[in-house]
Amino acid sequence: MLQRAIPVLDPLHNTTIQFIKTIGALYHREGNHRNAALKLSSYFTNVLATKYYMNTFDENTYKTLSAKSGVSLGDVVKTFDLIQVVKQSPQVSAELLKQLYEDITKFKIH
Repeated sequence: MLQRAIPVLDPLHNTTIQFIKTIGALYHREGNHRNAALKLSSYFTNVLATKYYMNTFDENTYKTLSAKSGVSLGDVVKTFDLIQVVKQSPQVSAELLKQLYEDITKFKIH
């Protein structure tokens, strides 16, 4: 009895990060930093919800998120405080958008 060879398939590539970077570059070129920051925040919380099975992010869940992600509690609080500033501000500067991006990348969610 001969066995048939099983073909090796290449894994699917996650193009989400590439898409987010492309959209982010578009908003950055247009100077729409607030919209880019809101999209980045939304993407970030969705990935955290999927990766760590957490649906709410508030003072009560920051400790759990810190333990699961390996990010210090201070950095978790700082990141979510910055997200609140973005949500409440009518305009977002390029510096604030950059700071938000740097804070989010500490979570290594890619």
